[in-house]
Amino acid sequence: MPTFWGPTRLSLRALLPALAWSVYCFGWKALLLTAVSVVSCVFFEWAYRKAMKKSCMVGDLSAVVTGILLSFVCPVDLPWWVIIIGAPRWRAVHSCWPAMPHG
Repeated sequence: MPTFWGPTRLSLRALLPALAWSVYCFGWKALLLTAVSVVSCVFFEWAYRKAMKKSCMVGDLSAVVTGILLSFVCPVDLPWWVIIIGAPRWRAVHSCWPAMPHG
């Protein structure tokens, strides 16, 4: 188990009230946008690691945190395909973040 499992899990727990509030304020479309964002980030993380022949790091949940953060900075009426295009770029930036090392 990666050493950053604890902080990632805490980050997810910290983001859940904000996600609940966004669903309350903006409706179920906010939850759908978040789901598309999370699935896209997890997929692109998996695809990148597979293409580079590196160990799979999807289980550390950092891609889930990135997906939630990506959905938080986008308007709720944004087309879903824009999120899918943006996910690899956000994931690349997050993978280089010093607090979340990806070896």
